[in-house]
Amino acid sequence: MLKFQAINFWGSIPYLILALFVLPVIIIISSLFGEWSENWSHIYNFVLFDYVSNSILLVMGVTVLVFIIGVGSAWIITNYKFFGKNTLEWALILPLSVPPYILAYTFTGLFDTYGTANNLLRDLFNLQSDYAFFPNIRNIYGAIIVFSFTLYPYVYLVSRSAFLNQSQAMIEAARLLGLNKIQVFFKLAVPIIRPAIIGGIMLVSMETLSDFGAVDHFAIQTFTTGIFRTWYGMYDINTAMQLASMLLLFVGLFLILERYSRNNAIYTSKSSTFRPIKLTELQGHRGGLAFLICFLPVFIGFILPILELSFWAFERNLNFFDYKFLNKYEAEVCRKKDEEAFATLEEIVNLEIFTDSEGNLLNLQVRKMVFQDDKLGGVLCGVSKCVSVRVFVCVCVCVRAHAHTHAHTNTRTD
Repeated sequence: MLKFQAINFWGSIPYLILALFVLPVIIIISSLFGEWSENWSHIYNFVLFDYVSNSILLVMGVTVLVFIIGVGSAWIITNYKFFGKNTLEWALILPLSVPPYILAYTFTGLFDTYGTANNLLRDLFNLQSDYAFFPNIRNIYGAIIVFSFTLYPYVYLVSRSAFLNQSQAMIEAARLLGLNKIQVFFKLAVPIIRPAIIGGIMLVSMETLSDFGAVDHFAIQTFTTGIFRTWYGMYDINTAMQLASMLLLFVGLFLILERYSRNNAIYTSKSSTFRPIKLTELQGHRGGLAFLICFLPVFIGFILPILELSFWAFERNLNFFDYKFLNKYEAEVCRKKDEEAFATLEEIVNLEIFTDSEGNLLNLQVRKMVFQDDKLGGVLCGVSKCVSVRVFVCVCVCVRAHAHTHAHTNTRTD
């Protein structure tokens, strides 16, 4: 008799999740076996070459720059000790919080002909009004810079983790064999962490190929913009799926070629002689250079866009964000809440908070008025005023408690 094993419910869950994620991919790729419309003929004859060439150039440029920034900064952070290293170790991740399209907008506002940076240089050096010190960045090279300085943390994180797992004994053995520090980096350290670097670069490549906001802002025709325009411009979802299928096949081909190029190489060490890497201390101009190399990606990818966004915020008329900014009902509610918050603050100030020797009445009144009274609860538009009220009350309570404790201490001493 045939015996059927009972299906393990929990063991089948991973396969169900896998099928859930693979099914959309199969549906998209199946579009290649469907009909090819006239829109596809138009795309093939006029714009497909631009989609392919721009996408390849963009990915290759971002890959090279991300490799230099991510692996280089990870090596410096892992192997050297210099001023600001502990801060830069986590600050190098911050550009990941800035989306590429936000950096694209801020870079355009900074480096356009009449952008902030060019206007500042013209004012400082009394140049002509049409003089542009910085070149136009609304091109594919500007997009490469934008994507590189926002996505390099993917490579930095995995490279730093892989470098930390390398043993000092291995580096010392390489030095004994005659390799200098640069040769150790290129011939030993980087080849060993190759899978980690490829993994980070693949994430960066997929983020780059799937982004629409930045490339559309720079007017670059890529597969993503082509898919979007075919779907929403030509209203042809089948042709859009066929373009997406070509993009998926391109990414899959890259993965296959990378795995084939490894030639069954093993990148793990079974040695039990692991020793943490000994940090080399850098001082003087070497320490300054290491700090500058690691600080520059943080400045370009995080600090610079934050400064530009802050400048735009303060450049605007701040009176615009008043009650008229809200609708009529919300404006009336916020105005009443603010008036009640100020009234409550006046009541608190009028309390004789320093006359009660026990302090019990003060604590009871403050708690009832600030934390239980609905006058201050749920105030969204007047949050700064309410926070100020509560901070003021907390300070009063702390001062009163300190004075009360000091009085008791003096009484015991007497």
